[in-house]
Amino acid sequence: MKPAQKEIQDWLAAKLAELLNIKSGAVDTRISFFRYGLNSIAAMSLSGELETWLGIRVSPTIALKYPTIESLSEYLSSQVQESASPKAFQRSEKPFEKNVHPLSSNQRAFWRFHQHPPNAAAQNVVHALRIRSEVDVQALRRVLQKLIDRHPALRTTFTEVDGEPIQRIHESVELCFQNKDAAAWSEPQIHDRLVQEVDRPFDLEKGPLLRVTLLTKGPNEHILILAIHHIVCDAWSIAVFFMEIGILYPAETAGSPLSLPPLPLRYTDLVQWEREILANAEGERHWNYWRERFSGSWPCPEPEADRRCGRARCCNTRPSPAC
Repeated sequence: MKPAQKEIQDWLAAKLAELLNIKSGAVDTRISFFRYGLNSIAAMSLSGELETWLGIRVSPTIALKYPTIESLSEYLSSQVQESASPKAFQRSEKPFEKNVHPLSSNQRAFWRFHQHPPNAAAQNVVHALRIRSEVDVQALRRVLQKLIDRHPALRTTFTEVDGEPIQRIHESVELCFQNKDAAAWSEPQIHDRLVQEVDRPFDLEKGPLLRVTLLTKGPNEHILILAIHHIVCDAWSIAVFFMEIGILYPAETAGSPLSLPPLPLRYTDLVQWEREILANAEGERHWNYWRERFSGSWPCPEPEADRRCGRARCCNTRPSPAC
């Protein structure tokens, strides 16, 4: 039986309360999602759950068009009634059109910052894990390659076309992996290798933007070094990356490889969501807020200093969201 509007409304209220860690009774169905502080990632996750539950296509940007629980539940109810299929919606796995996409505002700032040689390695994200057990190196390589195949961001490079930065998602990228015999290395030598990974810049145009090094000191002692550029990752995605290694590696070593479920959304969906919100009245409202917020209180930086946000000068111009 298809859910009625009231059921959808109650579900949305409960889900919003869960996402924001507030009491469900405190949710006002007439107040905008964004007034409650619902961020873009949570909004996209919400649309994916709605697709699965209702069996209809729900755009990742649906909360922009129907910004309250009342308006969204009314729209979704009408769509459910029109839908003839009882099956849950399955997102198609169509390839990206031309595999070329614009950058998010944060990525644009990272790109501009990267263009200045002294800053080339400043956005490297490096994690090191000491492993005190045996490591099946070939199984680890296969798992890491699976994750590259799974996540488009790990197959992405960046360049400029007609002066505009773009990101290009490649159909396949080979894992950059080194396994070094470090049995004779001292702790200072290992530390020096970590520093080298931190300071070694990435080539955003050629890639790859993920490097993995396994230092082996003995059969039961290894140091796994993960280096990745910030333009394709953040703290949340790094956590997901390690979580998925933890799921896939035991199965791979046991000889029963797992396949993780398809990703409901990609980072480029977020980019599109951000572009849409910045292009409409809601985006202009945000710009006006920050213009007023910093009016007369933000010192005009020297052009050289302002390179950290990717532009020559911030004064009297539309501010970059990443500044």
